[in-house]
Amino acid sequence: FGLTQPRSTVSGRVFADLDGNGVWNDNEPLVRDVTILADRDNDNEVDTNEIAFASPGDFQFLLPLIPTQQLKVLAPGYTVTPA
Repeated sequence: FGLTQPRSTVSGRVFADLDGNGVWNDNEPLVRDVTILADRDNDNEVDTNEIAFASPGDFQFLLPLIPTQQLKVLAPGYTVTPA
């Protein structure tokens, strides 16, 4: 027997939304090295049991499906808005 945890592909783009419309345009730069966090306990902190990485701007990765988990962008100095 082999047991596996269901996973889902997550992808996105972190960018400076210069015109504030929530949509990436060619003239809007990607923002690199902000933390993308799969926050299991919704505390906006990177804990040892959570997946986090520095975004290269565009990202794609596999996450285990955990109902309470929320994807967060931790970007000091920026206002994070959903697209």
